[in-house]
Amino acid sequence: MKSLEINELRTKIKSLAERNRLATTDEERAAVAAEMSTLRSENEQAFTEALEALIKTTADDVQELHGRHIKNN
Repeated sequence: MKSLEINELRTKIKSLAERNRLATTDEERAAVAAEMSTLRSENEQAFTEALEALIKTTADDVQELHGRHIKNN
């Protein structure tokens, strides 16, 4: 999978996750879930790779913030 495709998928997944966090109704959340499902079904392997990359990036960011917090206290 090309890194450009993975980056595009990561951006789309992040956008959908943000929309889901901001959703205030079940209908909004259902619409986001449907879009996420469609995105996943288009290329499940690429979707999984992009999602795993996002999870790793988030974990790295949390670890870095945690390290900063420890240094500051």
